[in-house]
Amino acid sequence: MVASYAIVLRELGHWSVDLIANTLGTSKQTIKKILEADPDLVVKKLHKELEAKEVKEHTAGGIAKIAWQEIKSGRDEISFILNISKQAIEAVGGPTWAIRTLMNIKGLDFPIKDSKVLEERLKGIKIGEKELCEIVKEIEYPIKNSAEFLKKLSRKIKSLS
Repeated sequence: MVASYAIVLRELGHWSVDLIANTLGTSKQTIKKILEADPDLVVKKLHKELEAKEVKEHTAGGIAKIAWQEIKSGRDEISFILNISKQAIEAVGGPTWAIRTLMNIKGLDFPIKDSKVLEERLKGIKIGEKELCEIVKEIEYPIKNSAEFLKKLSRKIKSLS
């Protein structure tokens, strides 16, 4: 999610690395890696044409750049992009709960003041043995946007491990 926002902010608004990092609540180094990612190398890495340890490319940055190119080319069907992103994350062993969460909260109005709407939308998504609809009851509200939601949810999930 951060990678996608970073790419869009840079492409649409000519934002600086510092401003993007501050806005998204991450480090300048992370933003630099995202913006410098080579989508072609990431695709080769995902197709296992290259060993993952050989490629130091920022995978999410490469995926976000590919998605941005699709949008700019007029192929901005969100379900297509989400499906491709989910496949890519699964290929590198990442958290598919994040993609499923984004798909299920699509269209929600922010800020979110309590967990009720999230509990309903996240039924059936599990992390281990625990459902996300239960975990969202334990995070702090209000939530300003989807990036903040994923960050809070991720922290809560890590604290449960």
